[in-house]
Amino acid sequence: MNIVLTGFMGSGKSTVGKILSERLGMGFADTDRMAEKIAGKRLVRIFSEEGEAKFREIESQLALAVSAMDNTVIATGGGFVLRHENMEAIEANGAVFRLDVSVDSVIVRIGHCTDRPLLLSGNSREKIARQLENRSEAYKRADFTITEVHGAEKAAEAIMERIRSAKLCAVIRNREEAEKAQVLGADFVELRIDLMENKVEIPGIISSCKVPVIATNRGPGLEELELEKILEMEMRAGDIGKIVTTDKSEEEVRVIFSLLRKAKEKNFPLIAFLMGEKFADTRVLSVLKGGFLAFASVGEPVAEGQMGFMELKRRLGK
Repeated sequence: MNIVLTGFMGSGKSTVGKILSERLGMGFADTDRMAEKIAGKRLVRIFSEEGEAKFREIESQLALAVSAMDNTVIATGGGFVLRHENMEAIEANGAVFRLDVSVDSVIVRIGHCTDRPLLLSGNSREKIARQLENRSEAYKRADFTITEVHGAEKAAEAIMERIRSAKLCAVIRNREEAEKAQVLGADFVELRIDLMENKVEIPGIISSCKVPVIATNRGPGLEELELEKILEMEMRAGDIGKIVTTDKSEEEVRVIFSLLRKAKEKNFPLIAFLMGEKFADTRVLSVLKGGFLAFASVGEPVAEGQMGFMELKRRLGK
């Protein structure tokens, strides 16, 4: 999963992107610089010698290229948002942040620059105001808008604050891990019932937890299990239930939907979903796409791509 920065020229996308890349330990890509590398010339020459249409073609090729990246902060060009297909590409694997900026700020920052192709002729203020107005709807497509702040550091911090809003959930399998999770500062614990060696520990673990417990059963072949028994077990074991499977058969889709309906009938909060290929960094950034919890293991990782609890805290800046 990526973090994508959009916004008008001079909004600070490249500078903010580099700060985020360093803080989050992610890669960094700048579509304008990538376009220059492909064309073998600076942007101002691409525009003057080949025209804006040629640049937009290159930009659309790059939209597909950067959308295939993972764990990367991507700074886009000011007009990147103008093509619907560009936005569709980056939204598929990224959370999009718009860096808002006023006409006055743009003029202060880049009004006298000679390397901004669209500002080389005519009245700069008039052109900036007109372009901002023409692109306003396209910029609103972003998942989040960072209102204008003074300095790239503050803009980066505003994005980091959004990431930090994730609640930390520690994955546990026994009482010792439950106690450790709470000492480390977990907001929730996920009790992996399916991995417990001794299920008679469940009542003791629940009583010792001062934070909400998510009781989880996970694995292939859910259609072979009795749904009522799963719900009854999880309702006894936790405040919230969770069942995950990695097999994507039509039968398991049916079972998951049925399970959610039954949980709703019993007024029991249940997390139930089908899981495909997993990436560790999605656990850090999922909050940007509507997620609520970031999962990490207290003991040995229990799933591919699962990072340790302290590593997750570090990545989230908590």
